Amino acid sequence: MLDNHDKKLELDLEHMWNQMQLPLPVAKGFATDIEYIARHYRPKDRRLKPLPAKERKAIYSKLNKTIGSLLDQLSNLPPSIQWEIEEVGMANEPEDYFENAIGADHEGLDYGEYLIDVLKGNLPEIAFLIQEGLDHHKRPRARPKQNESLEDTIQQLAKVFQHYTGRNPMKTYRYDELDEEQPYKSDFFSFMYAFFWIDQNHKFPTSHTLGNATLRVFGLKK
Repeated sequence: MLDNHDKKLELDLEHMWNQMQLPLPVAKGFATDIEYIARHYRPKDRRLKPLPAKERKAIYSKLNKTIGSLLDQLSNLPPSIQWEIEEVGMANEPEDYFENAIGADHEGLDYGEYLIDVLKGNLPEIAFLIQEGLDHHKRPRARPKQNESLEDTIQQLAKVFQHYTGRNPMKTYRYDELDEEQPYKSDFFSFMYAFFWIDQNHKFPTSHTLGNATLRVFGLKK
């Protein structure tokens, strides 16, 4: 599935395969490769407006404090509160709870205890991801790279193209200035058009954008 113009559309794998001038059937592993790339393509990244640094840091800080506080409270529940939660847990226990929800790590726990135990185990993982998000996505000092998600996707598609065809993706490309809609041409570009242009009524990114990004990826344009 590929998010194209706010719609979830099916990738036509056979059509993509044909654009590489390869005979059917589609090779084993091709669908997995393409679907992985599609899942990680983020066409709307460039439209996301980052929060001011101070506001962003405040939100992450609040999340961290909330998780830390909740973990501390759950780990130190007064016996009476713990008993009350266990009581309402038993009253709301799903019919198949013991058959489906209990593993070796939670053996002997009633429904309320089980939910709290799972949450306590997950909170440190969530806190780790929040810290990673804060550290990994700090706003760079330099101007952010344009079309970064697109260029990363082109790199991945180029690897797939070369793997299955054995050909250099850019060896035979040409630019047809008379074709305004699709000036960049080659088997590799046809393969990429088939990937990106699932909805023929919305060709995004344009051939010009895709061509310029591809030339940058291969060091043919600054």
